Amino acid sequence: KDNFLLIDGNGENVLSGNRQSIRELFGSESRLLEEIGAEERGDFEFQSNRRNFLVNYSRLSLMSDWVLILSKDRKVMFQQINGIKWTTMVITLIFILLSFLISKWLTSALLAPLHRLQSLMSEVDFNNLDIRYTSKYKDEVSQVGMKFNQMISRIRSLLYETEEMNEQKRKAEAKALQAQIDPHFLYNTLMTIYIKSQMGQHRDVESMIIDLANLFKLGLSSGKETTLLRNEIEHVKLYLELEKQCYTDLF
Repeated sequence: KDNFLLIDGNGENVLSGNRQSIRELFGSESRLLEEIGAEERGDFEFQSNRRNFLVNYSRLSLMSDWVLILSKDRKVMFQQINGIKWTTMVITLIFILLSFLISKWLTSALLAPLHRLQSLMSEVDFNNLDIRYTSKYKDEVSQVGMKFNQMISRIRSLLYETEEMNEQKRKAEAKALQAQIDPHFLYNTLMTIYIKSQMGQHRDVESMIIDLANLFKLGLSSGKETTLLRNEIEHVKLYLELEKQCYTDLF
């Protein structure tokens, strides 16, 4: 505990916190005055019973011959200082650890939407255009995610339009080619039928007329865009059979 003593210029005790302890250390108040001298304030170390004490003193401003003396065990004082130091270090370490954990959690929370958006973008490399970014927040990352959804929708729409245009182009090319082939084929076939009829080859004429009728029937496909494979094979066989009749030496 702190021991304090207030003495006057004659060495008489005016007020003491633990006067007995003061006398045990210094012997008497007059010895204290000798140690202090005429200084206004100061401090010194004092050893008693193998114990070191720190003594602080100061003269009162109102009563210049009165001196307030405070003594403290050096070992006790430094134990308290060490306790404060270690307590401060532990508290600082706890705050550093908490700051690290909080910063790590905040970083993870802030980067998670970006990582999810990055993962969705990588799915686009595998032609997966059905993915969409969803978020319950309205932050900057969510706005980027919404723009990403619009981009994916636009890409998908463009691909669909491109496929439609290619399909229409293919059909137009097929129809144009068919329009060029049919007149020549029909002309040659009819002329062959006429010639064979003039030559009295009635069996061949009948066969060619039936083949030509079946050929156009299969070609119409009842107005459908697609047909069965067996019908297509039959269509080719009839076409080749008619060509064989028209160009005997070539087929």
